[in-house]
Amino acid sequence: MLSSALVTPSSPLSLFGYFFYPLLFLSLAAALACLLTIHRQEHLTEAQKLKWLAFTLFLPLIGPLAYWLRLRADRKQQDQ
Repeated sequence: MLSSALVTPSSPLSLFGYFFYPLLFLSLAAALACLLTIHRQEHLTEAQKLKWLAFTLFLPLIGPLAYWLRLRADRKQQDQ
């Protein structure tokens, strides 16, 4: 009774899928790497770590980017 209309083995991935899935995997990988990096930082207080962890988890694309930009600025400031 169920025809092949429900199952299409050669259905092309939509344009949305080509951009969404790689972006999803990249943001999840960046968030995971950021979580590990935040956990290892010794110069951050526990409250600062909690703030960055929450920011990274709730905004998984913007959070890691903001953290790494902040980390880069802190390293430049320490070098001077």
